[in-house]
Amino acid sequence: MHGQYRVILFAILLFALVAAVVRSTLTGAQERPASQPAARVTAPRQLVGASSCAASVCHGGSEIGKPLSEATTWRALDPHARAYDTLLTPASLAMTKRLLGDKTYAHETPLCLKCHVHPEYDHARPNFRKADGVGCESCHGSAQDWLTPHYRGDWKQADKKAFGLADTKSLPIRAAICARCHVGTPAANVDHDLIAAGHPALRFEFATYLANLPPHWDVAKDKSRHRDGNGVVHFEASAWTIGQIVSTRHALELLAHRADPASAKPWPEFAELDCFACHHHLQSPTWRQKKAHVGARRPGGVAWSSWYFTSGPKFDDVRPSAKTRAGLAKKARIAAERLRVASHQSGQVHRDLSGLELSAATTEPPTWEHAVQNYLALLASRQFKRDNNRVDEKHERLIARRRQEITLEPGFLSPRRFVPKLLENPGLPSPD
Repeated sequence: MHGQYRVILFAILLFALVAAVVRSTLTGAQERPASQPAARVTAPRQLVGASSCAASVCHGGSEIGKPLSEATTWRALDPHARAYDTLLTPASLAMTKRLLGDKTYAHETPLCLKCHVHPEYDHARPNFRKADGVGCESCHGSAQDWLTPHYRGDWKQADKKAFGLADTKSLPIRAAICARCHVGTPAANVDHDLIAAGHPALRFEFATYLANLPPHWDVAKDKSRHRDGNGVVHFEASAWTIGQIVSTRHALELLAHRADPASAKPWPEFAELDCFACHHHLQSPTWRQKKAHVGARRPGGVAWSSWYFTSGPKFDDVRPSAKTRAGLAKKARIAAERLRVASHQSGQVHRDLSGLELSAATTEPPTWEHAVQNYLALLASRQFKRDNNRVDEKHERLIARRRQEITLEPGFLSPRRFVPKLLENPGLPSPD
């Protein structure tokens, strides 16, 4: 009997010792200030999944569009929440079969999942669901380290970047996060093979995409952070100009990768070209044969896409002057680095948008891509005016005219009827 008591007493003491160790460990973890992130190993942070943010006491409230209901708003309204579902459609299944052959599926293909879920979708905790699509961590960063400390009282003083939380209040950072998928990276991009299989070509304009997203953030605070000393709100001008710079930088980085002989990619990569320079109505005579359109380019030579070199700040288009693949890759990398620096030095961006408005009123776009970028910039300019209680009927007429010029005919996916006004009126300056 005494032996039994000894065993019971030993078990109690052992349990108490274990409990004390566990309590000490937990207490130590809880008492570490949020400003001191735990020491990290070199492995990438793990994704924890959107469900970790969606509790009703966190970001899963019931009032769509309100604070503490961010996850609910995203799930109900944001198209990113249905990005994975797109991979299950007949069109996506047909696309992967054309590209990769039978017995391949878009929702199992890494190239698709890197953008329709997350670039590091395969580095996640077991409860991470690919079916959630492009979720919280795609924009805010892998939450392994910041999930717990971000709701503590001392979080505002923490070095959030050290925890892996992206500063989405910064427009350059926000635009770069979007461009990672909407422009592409060497690890995940839409090349001409994928376009030929049925994927839309990627033509990204940050300010327009942002304006069309159902916000789960405070738009008023966004605008207030871009109010100058005279009370003028420059948010739309900033978003447009910074978006142009960041998108062009990513396009140049992708161009450098594709052109580099070390990448072993086919060259020229047709996704870098103007789609409608080849895919257009064949007839003769046509405005495409006029010298004012061809310019210095050899007839039949490649026509580069002008999307990222149109109406924004005047970037150096390095492509026509390069003599070799390696030379082009080098020039593209140098230009991309200049733009990386420029994206954080755009204090006078509203002047660029004002200059664009003047340019739009006095010149005519030489290509359809030019015209579309011009139109989207005019929309940003309109919102800039509205934010500052300005009305401009002339501006509205210009927007209406440009919209009519770029609208595709019903049943067509190309600008079949677009003719540059430059070629209808020889008195206008040449695009070259």
